[in-house]
Amino acid sequence: MPNDLHTVLSGIHGLKVDAVERSVPACTDHAFAWAGKLLAAPHPRARADFSSAHQRAWLEAMSNLSAWKTRQIDLNLPASEKLLIVGWYFPELASLLGTAKEKHVVVLVSNDAPWLSELKDAGTTLNFRAEGGASALAAYMREGRNVFAMMDNIHPGTEFIRSPFFGRPAKTPAAILRLAIRNGYTLALIAPRDNRVEVVATLPTAGKQPEDLAAWVNQKIEQEVRRAPERWLSWPTLAYRFQAS
Repeated sequence: MPNDLHTVLSGIHGLKVDAVERSVPACTDHAFAWAGKLLAAPHPRARADFSSAHQRAWLEAMSNLSAWKTRQIDLNLPASEKLLIVGWYFPELASLLGTAKEKHVVVLVSNDAPWLSELKDAGTTLNFRAEGGASALAAYMREGRNVFAMMDNIHPGTEFIRSPFFGRPAKTPAAILRLAIRNGYTLALIAPRDNRVEVVATLPTAGKQPEDLAAWVNQKIEQEVRRAPERWLSWPTLAYRFQAS
């Protein structure tokens, strides 16, 4: 893996390299600040150690994104269930894109970025914020397609439920959970384990309410973040998720 962020970013088609290079140090500052507030005070790791490890995690994530066609991690999925795959932002994530394409998983995205064009053309990605995106998602889930959704972030304008996350009420996506219940899906949380990514917890939605699912999702993601807080790349999103309005 290249050890220079600029080199890695330059290999991602359509990416604004300068903007990302400027944002990574700011993300690291936000990450350290939130980790200090929510995990311990003072943080158990020295700031320099945390910041260095967090920036290495960003480098790894971008490197995996630039090489998603060749740097693939297989993901064994239960074959007998309709799955809502619960994702969260860890560095190995982009290495699952090739597997998602091969297994016909619908990957929810918030924009049609240039580097996703091949996956979009293959019907792997679905921009849920685009016109018709919500209805297309509902149709896919009526068909029983496995769906991958990032559940550690939420975009403005998205329907949400407030559910505990690191001891605070956090905005958590709601519509996708309602669809999962309506169509009899099982939630499947994925996480990195020993150079692999695995399904580490599952929850059938039968008999559950969206609030039950939101609480489970947040609890499981929080447990994973606590395993290696410097490798979670969504720390900066907490400011919006914890907003009162």
